[in-house]
Amino acid sequence: MFATFHGNVVPIQSASQNANEIILAMPYFARGSLADRISNAPVTPKEWVRIALGILNGVSQIHTAGYIHFDLKPSNIMFNDTDDPMVADFGQARCVLPGGRVVVPRMYYRAMPPETLSARIGSMLGDIYQVGLLLYRAINGDPVYQAQFVGIDDAAMRQRVIAGRLPDRKLFLPHVPKSIRRIIRKALKLDPAQRYQSAQDFAKTVARVDPRLNWVTTIHASGEMSWKAERTGKSDLEDDLIGAHGGKWNVRAWTVNGTSKRATGSMVLSRSGLDEDEAMDHLNDVFVQLA
Repeated sequence: MFATFHGNVVPIQSASQNANEIILAMPYFARGSLADRISNAPVTPKEWVRIALGILNGVSQIHTAGYIHFDLKPSNIMFNDTDDPMVADFGQARCVLPGGRVVVPRMYYRAMPPETLSARIGSMLGDIYQVGLLLYRAINGDPVYQAQFVGIDDAAMRQRVIAGRLPDRKLFLPHVPKSIRRIIRKALKLDPAQRYQSAQDFAKTVARVDPRLNWVTTIHASGEMSWKAERTGKSDLEDDLIGAHGGKWNVRAWTVNGTSKRATGSMVLSRSGLDEDEAMDHLNDVFVQLA
């Protein structure tokens, strides 16, 4: 951690040792972790860009210093008092040995890259995969990710990760811009050679993303969802996915001025009596049109 000192890496403030223990003092992060922020809903697209760049800057420093983190996940991204993302928890980190060899540690099973699961291969490109996975969770919200593990055991999970079917690269909430989807899919490529080849390259692509609408997503316990986006000098936008009788869904799109709202636009954006797949397909079209 001293070797990788950086504004996006959790620092050690002091260290000591007695006969039985090593004691590290680190800052207290009152703003919590990325896992806290995405436990019920995703971050907004603009927040996603900001958080992704901070994480990748920290990971770039770690790699430049000759280390692999091996444990990049939402619970290991903390936020300092100025809300900068900080890479934490170097318990699994390993240095790159001469000849490029790396001793692969025990890892959080659900975040293991496919090549590590199948052949115990560890590399900096495995960290790139893990960043892609945590950013997938951030832009969708963790409930979307965790639902993919329901009803499958560890053996089935392993097979799906190795085959590139977990996480589901096609499954994104409908408001997620295509540019962000492409970035995440590239980071999650099965073949490490097809991923971003460095954290710097990954960050350069993220920095070019400029979401036109910064959707705030609310996911209700009922499965209903709502999205709101503020617009400077224009009416704000709101989209709702509402449960209907018989397991059907209604999609509603609105323009909002203060406390009043009305159906939006001349195009047919609101529809009723859709099954779940139809509703999501229609919402994808709605967000494309609104953008």
